Amino acid sequence: MNRRRLGNTTLEVSQLSFGCAALGSRTAKCESKAAVARALELGINFFDTAPFYGQGESEKILGEVFAGRREQVIIATKIGLYPSAVLRLASKVKPLVRSALVALPGVGRKLVQRSVQGFMRSSNQVKFDPQSIVTSVEASLKRLRTDHIDLLLLHVTPPREEGPQVIEQLRKLQSQGKIRYYGASSHSDDDVRFWLGSDGGNIAALQIMLNLLEVPAIDLSVSLAAQSGVGLIAREPFARGRLLPPAADGKLGFVGHEYDARFEAFARERGRTVPQIALQFLAGATGVETILAGMSTQRHLEENVKVLSLPPLSAAELTQLRDHALR
Repeated sequence: MNRRRLGNTTLEVSQLSFGCAALGSRTAKCESKAAVARALELGINFFDTAPFYGQGESEKILGEVFAGRREQVIIATKIGLYPSAVLRLASKVKPLVRSALVALPGVGRKLVQRSVQGFMRSSNQVKFDPQSIVTSVEASLKRLRTDHIDLLLLHVTPPREEGPQVIEQLRKLQSQGKIRYYGASSHSDDDVRFWLGSDGGNIAALQIMLNLLEVPAIDLSVSLAAQSGVGLIAREPFARGRLLPPAADGKLGFVGHEYDARFEAFARERGRTVPQIALQFLAGATGVETILAGMSTQRHLEENVKVLSLPPLSAAELTQLRDHALR
């Protein structure tokens, strides 16, 4: 699998990277470990996790799978966002909730699942004080079974007045060898302008939602990143489910906005699926070093990896797809 240098760092990351949000939460541990191990076999070397994912279980799974071969992989984890006590309690009954959701009819299931996911997103804690940062990093190192983190990302953007203090603490961790590089996860255009501007603390990488439905965000981030030498990590290439056709087997998944069918004809004319087109669009975007896709099972993993072996979209096709997305 092709690898690209992540901005001005020395990190050579695979073009497709493994998003670990579902590990330890939505996927059984044995299945998660098998998918992670298989990803490495297929050439994926960049794995993105966080203490928030599975309340630490995601990091533990990576630590177990990569024990004895840590030098083969690049691991990114995060600080700043943590599950609240209410959310930790809710995780205890998650299996029961999922069983109940499966039994509901389709429309009712979506309504309830949206409510549950909205509660989960709102029930969290944001902490960026120096002690919380140090404690979080030490805990991540222990769960990951390593002595360093390749890329430490701020899970959310801290208040502007806290920024200098946060960056100072990250530089201390870097000087201690606990982290190699630091960066941020962006959630808005304002975040992008801040992190890629002169006040952004000279971050090494920026993780941002980039996909077919976010073409203006691609234009903004690619332009600013090129000027600053910051590496771009495209997360949520399927637009939180909007570029994934509904599952026919009734399985539960992320439920955000409804499926956007505008690209079906374009994909069908080329003998491909909308998810394949979505990945190829990002693969052809100049300045995007790696595409972060959630791949909690081996089936998802291998479907995504196969896309990179397809003939790439031509410059004319990329332009056509881009114009179609902007309508």
